[in-house]
Amino acid sequence: MPVDGGPDLQRPAGRTKYVAIDGKYDGALNKITFTGSQNASGPALRENDEAYVKIDDDSVHDTYRTHFLNVWNVAYPGANDNTNLCKGVKVLPQDGEVKTA
Repeated sequence: MPVDGGPDLQRPAGRTKYVAIDGKYDGALNKITFTGSQNASGPALRENDEAYVKIDDDSVHDTYRTHFLNVWNVAYPGANDNTNLCKGVKVLPQDGEVKTA
């Protein structure tokens, strides 16, 4: 989901499984939320038995957006964050790539 001011690609920490759209979808302006167990990966789209639902409800969208912004504001390990959970965080490789140490 784009955040006001544009995406910040330097914020990799956080794991969500929903997409909240506030804009044009299927030819109309709307607030749509997709959520479920599906990962955004090739195997999840083509091979796994995943569940993903579309919710066409403004209040559900707004709730998910609020949740996203709350997580976004606290999820990134900052320079002053010295917890064990934030130490050694590494980005996982893309599908098909060999994981390195």
